[in-house]
Order: sequence, then structure tokens, then C-alpha cells
Amino acid sequence: MIAFAGNGSADDVATTGSGAVVPAAASTAELTAAVDEVAGARAALSVTCRAAYEERFTAAAWVERGCGRLPRGDRRAAAETRARSVVSTADVLPPAEAS
Repeated sequence: MIAFAGNGSADDVATTGSGAVVPAAASTAELTAAVDEVAGARAALSVTCRAAYEERFTAAAWVERGCGRLPRGDRRAAAETRARSVVSTADVLPPAEAS
């Protein structure tokens, strides 16, 4: 993965070591170097990216974080997110057919 500095993706790439981060106003040379770096380490970066995904973004990871295994401040944010994401079955299921 190649990410531009200054956004959440760049933070994840830097934290997990799953690719290269380039300046927001990267030159052609900087982008070329990043592409070469990532292409040269593709196999290892694929493993690293997959591990980061499994740890942070799978349904199981979200559920684990939502069940209180987060630092106190993050629990509140997780609870608020859960509250906003509750959907009634009436919102997603078609009405039952009359018999």
C-alpha cells in the first residue's frame, strides 16, 4: 500500500509497516521510489497487510473491540458507534406476504 502523509491510511501504514508513506505533495521521483519499494517487498507486505486487516478491520475485531476490550475512552466511542449502527429488521427485510 502507498499512502499520502496526513491521513488515516498513512497512519495505519506507518504503524503497521504495511507499505510506504509519501509526502502529500510527493514528487514523481518520490512516488516512483515508493512504487519500487512496495513492488520489491510485495510478498512480505502482503502478509503484513493481511495481518493488519485481520487485527483491525474484520467483523471479529470490531466485535472484540465493541465488547469492552478497549481502553476506557475507546469504549465510549465504540458504544456510540454501536448505538448509531443498530438497524431494525423492518429496515432490511421485505414485508411478509399476506396468507
